Amino acid sequence: MTDQQNGSTPTSIAEAKEMLDRITAVNLDEVTIEEVIVPIREWETVEENGRKRRKATLRQARIMKYVSMRNFNRMIKAQQEMRAKGTQPTGPDTMRWMTEQVLHVWKDSEEDMTLEKLEEGVEGPWIMKLFFDFFGAMLTVSQSIRAVSGGAMPSNSKQA
Repeated sequence: MTDQQNGSTPTSIAEAKEMLDRITAVNLDEVTIEEVIVPIREWETVEENGRKRRKATLRQARIMKYVSMRNFNRMIKAQQEMRAKGTQPTGPDTMRWMTEQVLHVWKDSEEDMTLEKLEEGVEGPWIMKLFFDFFGAMLTVSQSIRAVSGGAMPSNSKQA
């Protein structure tokens, strides 16, 4: 994590906390939850001339970019489990895992979304973009705190 104001990297927990305070200092009256508009194909089976075929319709989903701590902690736990299995970061298991994490956040906007609909309707690059939009900043902060603290979280914070 680099301080946007002066380009420095924190070298102590105190500096990291100070940087986080500057990043997160916001007037809560002005906070809104951003949305991302995602193109998604929805499939249905239609019959034409006595033959069944699948037909896609394209819609734009409006998905909140808010990630609850429940979803963040679920993602961290799943990431640890994946690493314990030795899953490669570029393999199909990783894409499936990323899609599952995106689904958890997506369901906060559209409760009826399923993994199958997401995998069939949203292209891979969009899944990756959504994953990093949802989790990128939180992962960066979490990794920075661990880096300056030698792998441990600061003593006044609690891990889930």
